[in-house]
Amino acid sequence: MKPCLFTFITALVLFAGVQHAHAQFSIGVQGGYNLDAFTDEGVEEGTYFVGGQARLGLAGVPIIINPNADYYFNQIDDATVLQFNADVLVPFGPANAVFTPYAGLGLGVTQVSFDPDTPILGNLLESSETDYGVNLIGGATFGSGPIRPFGQARVTFGDHLAFLNEDGEGGAGYALMGGLLFHIGR
Repeated sequence: MKPCLFTFITALVLFAGVQHAHAQFSIGVQGGYNLDAFTDEGVEEGTYFVGGQARLGLAGVPIIINPNADYYFNQIDDATVLQFNADVLVPFGPANAVFTPYAGLGLGVTQVSFDPDTPILGNLLESSETDYGVNLIGGATFGSGPIRPFGQARVTFGDHLAFLNEDGEGGAGYALMGGLLFHIGR
């Protein structure tokens, strides 16, 4: 088979699959509190964050692809903390109009960047650090309409500078969050 024909057929199959899955697509906003993030108050003080996400349900497969990102309000001048996540959620139990519980697993990537003259971090890093870890998630969506609230807890395992502990070492992050999902499509 010629490469152009193979590419066309592959794109057609993928497009058909995406069209069917499109009816199960949501975007959302989220906010929460990370119990173990550094702030201008010191380490392990916790901080608020806001973010966004997408949820893509795959046709015929009981999983939800869930890319999302968070911005942390650490209150340290010239320091920025971001977390990017690529998660997979699995709904379980009763799927009804009241709530649908889910559990998930994924990859969490945190990035801390700052001006090298920042007092707390200036001696630790040159300008930024990116850390990787595993996310463990549990939560539930509520209702069944086009706008659905959700609540969840997420633990990001690994040695993340964003989740600095009292020893000055990076650690795991423990987040509680909630938000709204907006259903897109049919």
